[in-house]
Amino acid sequence: MNIPPKFSDIQVSVENIDQDPMRVNLRMEGAKDLDGNITSYTWYYYTSNDEQPQGFRITTKPETSFTLPKINGRYYFSVVMEDTSGLKIDTRDVSESKFSTPDLLVNQNISMPIIEFKANTPEVKFGDPVEFSVNVRNALGQDISKVAEYRWDVDGDGFYDTKTTEPRFTYKYTIPAEYHPKVKVTHRGLSTTKFITVNVINRLNPQATLQILGDKIIAYNTSTGIIQSVAWFADGKKISENKEYLVYDVTNSTFPTTLKLQISDGKDTQEATFPVARSPKNKILLKKIERPLVILSNTTNGIEAAPDNIVWSDPLKPLFLYLGESTGDIQYYLIDNDIDIDTDLSGGKNDDADNK
Repeated sequence: MNIPPKFSDIQVSVENIDQDPMRVNLRMEGAKDLDGNITSYTWYYYTSNDEQPQGFRITTKPETSFTLPKINGRYYFSVVMEDTSGLKIDTRDVSESKFSTPDLLVNQNISMPIIEFKANTPEVKFGDPVEFSVNVRNALGQDISKVAEYRWDVDGDGFYDTKTTEPRFTYKYTIPAEYHPKVKVTHRGLSTTKFITVNVINRLNPQATLQILGDKIIAYNTSTGIIQSVAWFADGKKISENKEYLVYDVTNSTFPTTLKLQISDGKDTQEATFPVARSPKNKILLKKIERPLVILSNTTNGIEAAPDNIVWSDPLKPLFLYLGESTGDIQYYLIDNDIDIDTDLSGGKNDDADNK
């Protein structure tokens, strides 16, 4: 049983409470993990006017500091502790105490943007668009969305990715993870920032390209998504766990009628089934090829074949090759990843053995 991390208190001290912005120092007291170590501390804050978490930052020590603008009200602080087993504990969930600054009072500039930042969905599959939007008003409640400037940090890494004059932005995440996108809204030289949380989940889409050569089944795994494990089944019987391809010779057994591809990311599992049938015609056609190098691939576009080499001119697309039907005394195959670059400095650009 994993024992969660514990703590006794979070000390909050304001260095320069009369200045704007002010520096707030935080220190967690009594932080410990009885059956391991605390590997990280994720700090964030919220306010008495907005309970949405903001300002996420990660440290390996139980202390940090924030430089924050003065507001009317209080800043409240919480920490997510993570131990060596990956167990996470949020102080906001396990403690009845609230750790905050004293009450603050500031004469608010009428032009200061007051913002509401949101996404059209809190959870999305990677590759699907996320639509961010901001509602902006001033201290009088007037809508100033059309006269403000927006800087967007879509992955929450602290660097703004783009700037717009529109209060909307659409983005597609390509890697599954929990993100904390941020927007900075500026109006008449005054700025306000806010974070939200977007959970980008994996999208598993099992796909395969099949070629039948007599009693031999050749399949290329063209699935999309972040894949951890793969299994191939012939009529329900597992025959391989190769992640990239399948070469299945059924000369001495019953030829299957279906081939199933099952993929998993460790949490979710998806599968697809493909019909198969013997094809003696393809085997006969292969025997008529005069060159020793016999090329079978998932596509014919962008491939130039010679008697002893292949040139692939579209490297941005995935290419699967099966050369097992080639003839002659072949000792090895060499792959030159870029025929315009002499990587082995031999003087020739198209003779490098990049797969050694």
